[in-house]
Amino acid sequence: MRWASTGEQTYLKTKRARVQIHPSTEQYGFFLTDLRKIDSLRIDPIGTKGIVTIKSIIIRQPGFPTIQFSTAEDFGKLRAFGDVASAEFTDMGWVISSTGSNPRFQFHLPKAERKLNWPIEAGRFLLMLVPALILLQLLRPLAADYSYATYCGFFVLALILTMAVVSKKNIHPDEAVHISATEYYETHWLPPAVESDEIRHTYSIYGFSRLNTMEPFYFFAGKLSALLKPFCLDHVLSLRMFNVLLFSILAFLTIQNIQYRLLFIPLLLSPQIWYIFSYVNSDAFSLFVAVLTGWQIVQEESALNRFLEKKKIPLLKIMGLGLLFALLLLVKKPFYFFILFLLFYFIWRCVFQAFADFKGMIKQLLILACIGSCLIGVRVAADISVNGFDKKEKMQAMQEITAGSTYRPSTELHKKHIHLQMRERGTTLKIFIKQHRWGEKTFRSGVGVYGYMTVSGAIGYYDVMRIIGLASLLFICISIVLRGGWAGNTLLGGALLCSVTLIGIACYRAWTVDFQAQGRYLFAIVAILGMLLFKTEKVYNQRLLTTFACSMYLVSVCSFIGIALLGLAKYGWG
Repeated sequence: MRWASTGEQTYLKTKRARVQIHPSTEQYGFFLTDLRKIDSLRIDPIGTKGIVTIKSIIIRQPGFPTIQFSTAEDFGKLRAFGDVASAEFTDMGWVISSTGSNPRFQFHLPKAERKLNWPIEAGRFLLMLVPALILLQLLRPLAADYSYATYCGFFVLALILTMAVVSKKNIHPDEAVHISATEYYETHWLPPAVESDEIRHTYSIYGFSRLNTMEPFYFFAGKLSALLKPFCLDHVLSLRMFNVLLFSILAFLTIQNIQYRLLFIPLLLSPQIWYIFSYVNSDAFSLFVAVLTGWQIVQEESALNRFLEKKKIPLLKIMGLGLLFALLLLVKKPFYFFILFLLFYFIWRCVFQAFADFKGMIKQLLILACIGSCLIGVRVAADISVNGFDKKEKMQAMQEITAGSTYRPSTELHKKHIHLQMRERGTTLKIFIKQHRWGEKTFRSGVGVYGYMTVSGAIGYYDVMRIIGLASLLFICISIVLRGGWAGNTLLGGALLCSVTLIGIACYRAWTVDFQAQGRYLFAIVAILGMLLFKTEKVYNQRLLTTFACSMYLVSVCSFIGIALLGLAKYGWG
């Protein structure tokens, strides 16, 4: 859908909203712009030759009358042009037949003044806070030792398991290619050859296969699925159970580890975090590894810190720490910024919380590094034994073969997908951020946009999350600045620097390589925030911290239940 302002004769590519259509999804929601800026709309219902049926179109914005197309009279107001063979209203809905790839319909919005009822809007916002206040009262007995984090975490685990059980296959982002990659390791131990016909179906439209990465998620998830076969679970559910297991581990750790609960709280602040643990994807595994690593580093009596202080711990735990070190280096690339924060934290601790035996600590770290490096070496050696030393060249060749025509590197720029290499196409950074709204879309997809970006909440939900989130961030920063001293402020500066750098790199890559407004790419910040809260616990007013956490949690629960679980296709595994 595109829009034009008053006086504009054409529909610019920068003024549009798109959504990918899937056969299993019937309802779609997306955001346009302020209706005050729109004179006319252009609806492009389908991008290929064929037939599409639309039952209704609803356009809403607070302060404006709702625009709805649901009857023959309503759809008759749309002027057809382009590749439209026919458009008629039937019992099934508005049936459009296209003769090409560009059927279009135009509609002029009626002029209307925005009439917001500010008392009602303010009252609605305050009303949304009432459940949060009630929840705070109910959780007051659990405020000590952050016990509420345990109860909230297990309720989230129930929601995650529900989503994993009831949602259909491949209605989640890229789940089909994640599933095909995971299925490979149900029956294999070694990585596949890049050019093998056996994995050709695992290549995405971009011409890449998840099996060609070094991520260990697919191996572990595949092996767990194989172990679950005797239980006769649905195959897709058995593949999803690995991520459900990961969150259950994080939740169970809160039962006996009081300090860990503070590290766990950031995981409760967004339904998008819960969502990635409910289907097959590798983002959840990366976040799981980051949170576990953060816990081992900041907790004084953790296995890692006991080992660094040369206290006796079982050999199995030492091997586990080496494995964790190896996994941390094999996670998704956005989590490299978490590793960067860990390096900063190590320097910070050497300055403000010096190790009693610095040289001894370095030796212990080297032992863990050797164990981890050996494990990584085994993985690399297995890959080289199959693909040789020219794997990169083979991957590039396969990309030319398997990628869609608009995604191949050899395709001329003007024929590539419009979201690729936007800077080279002349899109300035200002236009990229302001008109293409990368920041806003990334924020929304980080706090609750589900499916293939097709199921989203009302504008009010995102506004509430924005307000509470910003207020929480200000509360944390002001508390540390005023009461954290040099140590707290330095750690805050490092956390902000790594987080802002991650956001900047993600924005730059979306602008120069591929427009991806995915909030999950920034979830390394969740682990960073957990470590920051843990190390600066004493500077916060506990009642305010609980208020902010419970408020975001409650709004997130409403989103996950009322939007994700109700909005995504359910039942059956077609």
